[in-house]
Amino acid sequence: MFLRLADLAVAGGRIDAPEWRDAVGTLIGTLYNGDPAPLCDRAALVDLGSASGRPNYFLALRSAKARHRIGYFPFVHDCIPALRPQDCTAETVRNYKEWLSGAFFHANGFLVNSQATAADPTRFGGLLGHRVAPPKVIQLDAEAAPHAEGPDSAPDAALGREPYVLFVSTFEPRKNHLLAFRVWLRLIEKRGVARTPLLVCVGDRKWMVEPAMALLRAERRLRRRVRILSGIAEGDLAALYRGSLFTLYPSSYEGWGLPVTESLCHTARSR
Repeated sequence: MFLRLADLAVAGGRIDAPEWRDAVGTLIGTLYNGDPAPLCDRAALVDLGSASGRPNYFLALRSAKARHRIGYFPFVHDCIPALRPQDCTAETVRNYKEWLSGAFFHANGFLVNSQATAADPTRFGGLLGHRVAPPKVIQLDAEAAPHAEGPDSAPDAALGREPYVLFVSTFEPRKNHLLAFRVWLRLIEKRGVARTPLLVCVGDRKWMVEPAMALLRAERRLRRRVRILSGIAEGDLAALYRGSLFTLYPSSYEGWGLPVTESLCHTARSR
């Protein structure tokens, strides 16, 4: 099941395609109704994503550690809900703090995605009185996939061949769409609508996005120069990268920003 999902992800198809929905449905059914996965004695259990919000997670983990003497190594992508709660919903902050606090008691070590992220568990652990060994940095692979050389259909179809700047990110306060919109409005005031490139924002809307959306609704000139795209296939996203004047990423805080590495990869491939 994992390999099937990985192949579909690399292939770059749409997430609403029948084969993708079927694979995800099979995985969800197995997670909820399948038999527990067997654990080998002294194995290493690596949790690649946050388990925050899962009931009885640490109870099950303690049972596995006692029965099989396994090692537990959570992969921490960032500690933003704990360190920057103003950028997250109250439920996300509560669930994440509960999980991370429990992880300090159960983890045999931490894995992280960058040197910047490595400082976060140590910082938050110190606030709770925990001494955390230096996490192991596991760099992520963001190399542009082979399908990135496909036809540039996305810019032509959605943008009418106008020059544009690309901003790839989910819509949430930390990513700073509000700042980007304010900057674009100043550009319009200085250069005029016709001489200001489009700002193409690719990503789904998550939480606490109303201030940015309110500015967009209130300014007709801004709406003429901003495009919001979501549900973009990987091949079309690669075409958007290649066709852009440059990319923009005014995030206020990152553990490891995928769009930064992704943009650099596409820049390197185009040279």
